[in-house]
Amino acid sequence: MTPREGSIWPDVVALIGEELAAQMSAAMGGTRLYVPKFAGPNHPLTHVVGDKAAALIVAAMAGEYLLPPIALGRDARIVQLREGGETIDAIASKVGCSRRTVFSVLEMERKINPPQLDLFG
Repeated sequence: MTPREGSIWPDVVALIGEELAAQMSAAMGGTRLYVPKFAGPNHPLTHVVGDKAAALIVAAMAGEYLLPPIALGRDARIVQLREGGETIDAIASKVGCSRRTVFSVLEMERKINPPQLDLFG
């Protein structure tokens, strides 16, 4: 079988949700992942996304190869580090990207999820 390219990733996100998909991307991004017909408790997929999500992926995609994207996990990590108070330089160093990439990801996040305005402030 050949790996399913990019267009399959939205199916994975729909199956397991954005949070688990980002977790999978962070742990397995850039690799080729074979989806077995059964993912037991010691399978890497089960370790990363848990029993229920692994079972959903296996039921829908057994026998296929997935190519989790690198950027999804990287972008989520950048946002997480910034929310934790890290500086732009520290984030770039920890994630292994440029300052420009960090600014770009944070700007995209602001457009997608604008900050809430204080109604009573």
